[in-house]
Amino acid sequence: MSVKVALVQRVLSPYRVPVFERFGDLPGIQLRVFYGKDIKGTKVKSAKKAGRLDTRVLSTITLQARSTGRAVPLILHPALLFRMLAFGPRVILAEGNSNVLNNIPLFLYAKLFRRKIVWWSLGQLPGREYRGLSAIYIRLVRFLEKRADAWLGYSNRAVNHFRSLGFPEDRIFRAVNCIDTDRVFDEIASVGDAAAALREKLNLNGRYVVLFVGALEPTKRLDRLFRAFAKLRQTVPNAFLAIVGAGHARDELDSLARALHIEQDTHFAGEVREGVSAWFLLGNAFVLPGLGGLAIPQAMAHGLPIICGSADGTEEDYVRDGVTGHILTSATDDELVDEIAATLRGWATDPSRAAEMGAAARRVIEDEFNIHTFVASLRRCVEHFTGPLEADSK
Repeated sequence: MSVKVALVQRVLSPYRVPVFERFGDLPGIQLRVFYGKDIKGTKVKSAKKAGRLDTRVLSTITLQARSTGRAVPLILHPALLFRMLAFGPRVILAEGNSNVLNNIPLFLYAKLFRRKIVWWSLGQLPGREYRGLSAIYIRLVRFLEKRADAWLGYSNRAVNHFRSLGFPEDRIFRAVNCIDTDRVFDEIASVGDAAAALREKLNLNGRYVVLFVGALEPTKRLDRLFRAFAKLRQTVPNAFLAIVGAGHARDELDSLARALHIEQDTHFAGEVREGVSAWFLLGNAFVLPGLGGLAIPQAMAHGLPIICGSADGTEEDYVRDGVTGHILTSATDDELVDEIAATLRGWATDPSRAAEMGAAARRVIEDEFNIHTFVASLRRCVEHFTGPLEADSK
């Protein structure tokens, strides 16, 4: 008989669908994914298609609040407890900190019916202040967090957070946030001709291509990259900046490129969904100057060395300084700009070293953090409570 597992999320992010499909395909698991509707006014949206997943879309109430100088959406799924009663899961994987209000009925269900609940979160991000409403929120997080039956971290930083709270080591698990790496590798194998044609079209033969892929939003701090690129061109005149993505900051970035006199060597590709591997294959280095995360493993799968700052913690698992890339450490914007420029300059003048780092980056994805290792971590977490899943139970 299959073990019923409930996976509860605020929304079903598109990149999660193939990963959860693979998890749900495991023998011995009956997975059902519960998620809410898009959070209005944010980029937090659900996938249009859920693939093979057994899903239930939850009625959603969204309230807006402000705390510690930022907007905070409060998400409620009023029918969540009834959904749990109808499904009767043995194990619940609960999205931790970001879905804290909906975790209250999940804990109620788990304790009443002696089910197991796994707290799945990023842990506590460094430098985050909690005042006013946020202070109440973090106390509620800690209250629920301590009453979970196991803890699943998106990164080693999250695992260390759980350890710092004294949670039992044998009930702490790590599943480093990832994408469908199988699909990425398949696309890499299929777009070689497209990448060559794109290189020819943009006249990039012999040029050093700095790449960014992601949303063009203020939190990405692309202003730092543009300023660093302007400095880089002073000593690496063949440098070229490729920006792939769309967003509200596009017009500002156009103006900044002109102000820095780099517009002739900067290309805005717009949003690219299908065949984005062709753009990754053009790059010599990938830079993520602000917040983000999933673009890092995607770039590493393409064999690119990475420059990134502190984000959600997963960057510390993926980017090993001097081995697969460089994590920025400077404090001020001007220092960060100089650090990005200096790192790119070093890689451009020592291409063999940069190529070694890119190859090491790809090996990290192939060997350590991919869709298979991610699903295996989820499986180990469930099996802690159920014992080995039966190979022929589906």
